Amino acid sequence: MAQEVNGQKIPLTPDWRIVIASKASKPEIFAAEELQRYVQKLVGYSLKIETSDTAQPGKAFIIGRHPALKQFADKLDQLHGARPDSFALIAHDDFIGMVGASKIATCHAVWHWLEALGVRWFFPTPRGEYVPELQQVHTDGGDFYFTPDINMRWAWPWVGGEQKKENAFGELEHGIPAWNLHQSRLRVWDNTNFISPEDAVGNIGYGHSYFRFLPAEKYHDAHPEWFNLRGGKRARTHEEHVQVCFTNAEGAKEFAKNLLGAIGNSTQDPRRLVVFVSPNDAHAWCECENCKKLVDKDGSATSMVVNFTNLVAREVARTHPNLLLQLYAYWNHSTPPDHVLPDPNVAIILTHWPSADSFHFNNTRPGLSPEGNPKFFNAYRRWNELSKNISVYQYYGHFIWWTPWPMTTQMDYDLKRHVANPNFRGYCCEYRTHWANQGLGMYVLAKLSWDARQDVNTLLADYCQKAFGPAGDFLYQYYQVLQRAMDAAPYVAGDYWELRAVLTPTVIEQCDDLVGKARATMPQMDDGTRWRTDLVTKGWQMSSHFGRGINLFFQEASLANLQKIRAHYQAIKDFVAKDEQGVYLMETQGTFNHYVKDFLVPLEALPAGKHVYVDKANYGGASRYFAQSEGILTSEWGHRLAGGGRGRYRITVKAAPGHKLKNFKVTAHTLGNETALKYQLSVTSAKGTHTFESTPLTNREQVVPANLLDCPELTFNLQIHNTSSSESFCLQGWKFEIEVV
Repeated sequence: MAQEVNGQKIPLTPDWRIVIASKASKPEIFAAEELQRYVQKLVGYSLKIETSDTAQPGKAFIIGRHPALKQFADKLDQLHGARPDSFALIAHDDFIGMVGASKIATCHAVWHWLEALGVRWFFPTPRGEYVPELQQVHTDGGDFYFTPDINMRWAWPWVGGEQKKENAFGELEHGIPAWNLHQSRLRVWDNTNFISPEDAVGNIGYGHSYFRFLPAEKYHDAHPEWFNLRGGKRARTHEEHVQVCFTNAEGAKEFAKNLLGAIGNSTQDPRRLVVFVSPNDAHAWCECENCKKLVDKDGSATSMVVNFTNLVAREVARTHPNLLLQLYAYWNHSTPPDHVLPDPNVAIILTHWPSADSFHFNNTRPGLSPEGNPKFFNAYRRWNELSKNISVYQYYGHFIWWTPWPMTTQMDYDLKRHVANPNFRGYCCEYRTHWANQGLGMYVLAKLSWDARQDVNTLLADYCQKAFGPAGDFLYQYYQVLQRAMDAAPYVAGDYWELRAVLTPTVIEQCDDLVGKARATMPQMDDGTRWRTDLVTKGWQMSSHFGRGINLFFQEASLANLQKIRAHYQAIKDFVAKDEQGVYLMETQGTFNHYVKDFLVPLEALPAGKHVYVDKANYGGASRYFAQSEGILTSEWGHRLAGGGRGRYRITVKAAPGHKLKNFKVTAHTLGNETALKYQLSVTSAKGTHTFESTPLTNREQVVPANLLDCPELTFNLQIHNTSSSESFCLQGWKFEIEVV
């Protein structure tokens, strides 16, 4: 921030005006109206908005690219014009000027000025805002030129599913959906901008872009050589892990032609264009002779992938020499290359991806911690030597965990170091809209991205005091308990069963106590503070249910424990379905249902009706309560069998008393690519035993013969023989389709 301060305090009185130019843009008019609305809320009087190209001296806010602000706008462009969110705030004794480097940035100037007076936007809609009641307003005199510490601050999606409805965060505020206005007020980049559409992100390629600009369904028949060779054939489908042939120059030229067409059709501010030349979301590999020469020393495909991006980049540079093309360092092309260096117009985006063949990222530690994330840290350092354009793809929110995902320690550590790196260009952060539990993280990320010098604990304390009023101290302690638990956990990728590493019984008890104390203060609150406190504390109550359920899962596999787990999970489902705050707990119910629904299917006493049970067998899955095994090991990703070993897995399904199993289909899920494993599956009822003979036996729906049905229970026996000398996964779960009468 460049600034010239005169030390003067300028008072605001009711006779001040707001002045816009005669040809003011819609965003500039919007900015003037925002200023008018919030001054009214702050001090109780409304400032008149005037349209004039010759602002008269004396007590006027001048908004946007007004002729009276030309010298200041010119200086802003000179200082920070490359960064579209920059703005100038000019405060003299007879006028206050607010102007941005882009249309939306004029609104940023207004929102910044309001925040300096204490206004905060914690959640969408007026229920989510804090506006103090002031007797008088003073502002510092001087010329201030602001630019964010991080230019590309791209966070998505921040709202989804039912949350977008008009009776939720989709309600109109100042004429636009409240969720979108909230993103703009926090000054992050987004894919949609109703205030100033050209200031939305120009997302060309949407990350994984090969299939968009060189689709196999269009080109494969005529040019199979443009696509990757795998197992002796040119891939063409997602199931075959279709990519491009990374050394085929003709394919790259066609890709570049299509990409340039998309760039030419874009109406976005070119300073916000994010253009991807990055592999499809699948394993990147090609076995042609030229590509095999580019296999890196660690066996990765990074040199292949960089090579293709360079081929496209050279075509694009002919007409767009300053345009950066974004490439994910991700999956099996994450580690730095040995054979091909990225061209100057190729930007590298390192992903916080936890898979073992990527960075095995540990979310309990900062990415740039050499001890906590050594693989990511070393890759970041080496990529930084190879490229002048480094970005990151972050998971400071999480698509599986809708419970608290405490990441303020991690983001504070990383962002302070990113902004010190002259090659750092910005980030894309995948934030899922689990508002009740992760809203704090969204807010802190936005604030630190603008000014990374801030103290994160001071920022957190301000959040809690203003958002929750009399509950602020209790909820500040609550967030600190959760953050310390995350920081103390040894490793978290983000799978739901890892929740017990953070939500330990002790942590759950501490948070239950603090949340109870916070809720006890709610009668003292105004409506907005009460709504925010209710949202966050109910979010914890559901997290407590889930954490207790996960912890119970790792205890004795008894029917009593299963019933307790069901009670916890059902409480969450009821909350989402019935409570007015339920829509803000998780982005969609799909992820939650995917992992818990099978615990709610009572295989020990199925009532009348049709039932579908799909268990993925992570640590034994829900099936562990109904099954017995011999010689089989239970692990994180399913069941394993020792080399040369034999094992047996038996699972029983029962109808409720007075009912019978009528129709039944079963599928035993395995990896399906292990030829050394031999299976035998049989089913037994009171009427006899049937052995299934189909080939393949697993990953194929098997129908229980009718002569074994119309009985109260069935028992399935799966016998497995590992004919190899190596331990192998042997069972990844079950699918049952059942009709009970």
